[in-house]
Amino acid sequence: MNQPTRTKSLNDLPPREGATYVLYWMGLSQRARFNPALEYAVEEARKLRLTVLVCYGTAESFAEVNARHWAFLLEDMAEVGPEVRKRGIAYVTRRQPPVETPLLNAADAALAVCDRNHLKPVRRFYADFAARAPCTVAEMAGVHQGLGR
Repeated sequence: MNQPTRTKSLNDLPPREGATYVLYWMGLSQRARFNPALEYAVEEARKLRLTVLVCYGTAESFAEVNARHWAFLLEDMAEVGPEVRKRGIAYVTRRQPPVETPLLNAADAALAVCDRNHLKPVRRFYADFAARAPCTVAEMAGVHQGLGR
């Protein structure tokens, strides 16, 4: 069970009625188990009687990311998809700019959940997403993360 003090709303929109799922925008926590943000999305979906959709966008525009990093990332993603599907959770990954993947998938979402991330570029992505998303956007701190920043 997730603690409410570990969640933070990134916009002022309410959960959208008539939606078909809760969206989890996977970020740093690229895993199907021991992932507080994913578990929060699952809990919220259960409360709303909806399914969960996990999305991950691979953006190739980061200069500091090299081929070795991409290989590691893609190996992880190849494991995550089947693991979440075993739990009855839909999974999609797209190759497009960072915010476009969750925006595309938020179209039918009651709410969107993302991982807590302190990196400045990611904070900008989250702010952009929260401003453009059609639903509530919530951020969930991981096991060892606080929300003090």
